[in-house]
Amino acid sequence: IAFPVNCQTSDIAVFNNHKNSGSELVSLVEARMLGKHQKECRALSHHGQSAWRLMSDEGPYLGGTDLGPFPLGFFAAGLGQELLTQAQGLNLDLAQLELLNRYRFEGSFLRGTGQGQAQSPQLAVVLNNSIDSASFDRQSAQLQEKFSATHASALLTQDVTALFAIRLNGVFIGCPLEGFEVDGLEANFEDESKAWSAASENHQSGIFKLESGVSNVALMPNSGAAQIEVQSSWLASQSTGSNETKGSYWNIGLRSPPGSSFGFACEQAASPVDLLLGGVAFCFLTQVSRYTEALKLPYSLLRLKQFLIRSRQGSYCIKTLLDLESEAQPKEIGDIASYSANTCYLHAALRSHLRLEIVKA
Repeated sequence: IAFPVNCQTSDIAVFNNHKNSGSELVSLVEARMLGKHQKECRALSHHGQSAWRLMSDEGPYLGGTDLGPFPLGFFAAGLGQELLTQAQGLNLDLAQLELLNRYRFEGSFLRGTGQGQAQSPQLAVVLNNSIDSASFDRQSAQLQEKFSATHASALLTQDVTALFAIRLNGVFIGCPLEGFEVDGLEANFEDESKAWSAASENHQSGIFKLESGVSNVALMPNSGAAQIEVQSSWLASQSTGSNETKGSYWNIGLRSPPGSSFGFACEQAASPVDLLLGGVAFCFLTQVSRYTEALKLPYSLLRLKQFLIRSRQGSYCIKTLLDLESEAQPKEIGDIASYSANTCYLHAALRSHLRLEIVKA
């Protein structure tokens, strides 16, 4: 489900090109649909020196096979792992971390009026009750300072600009979304036989299923009429992080509707920004796939390339190139991209603001 892959020379060149222009390419994600809501991506960070292959699935509520973590789980893992990493570096009297993410869908799926919304993530750091007041105040201030300097914190406290472009059957098309110049972004996709190969045959996945859950709630009705109706539904994922004798890991599960829970190990794992931005790519692909299926617009290829860029002034922009091969018309694909951007929970999450609380057990 997650293991390191070989970095390509062209990957490193993309990161260097941004550095030479004065901006920073924080994350580069190349993702593709595999079918039945299964997705995989290459997530690169650390100036192209770190590359991981991540695999995602959906639960029964979306008709998935539940073989891997849901996209919202990757996002939660990245956010939580960033804070847990900072806490470990400070040797805090840590008891547990708790994270609650809540999302809402309102509108009509097929009419294209749906809106994905995200409440502010609630992240609580629980310190051991035995800590004295002076130590509690000192450690709280240290953690706040360290975490505020991370990409994860910035993405959930600043306004993040989201730009999109579409390539259909090898040709760039216009769409209702604000576009961006593709020149200089190295939008070509890597040779899959090279880029997706494992760095070692002896790799071990840092992600594992903890408990299977079965949901009776279907968020993707089989009836077309049901999808046309205006809906209002909530999703919530709940996560806990802790230090164990065998290492640190996050326990992440879908609470509403009830679904499976997965463990994300923090040692020898993808970086927090890889997990977080991989989740964003997976979530957007899920929405595009749902719309192509619901509108009966089949494709032979569906993938994207996603760039997270930090400007010289410190602002962030996430740029997504959606690449499809389909017999659908450009207008139809443009509409699907627009609907998907509006309903993507994790693009909505990037417009929310994190609530961080540090308390005693």
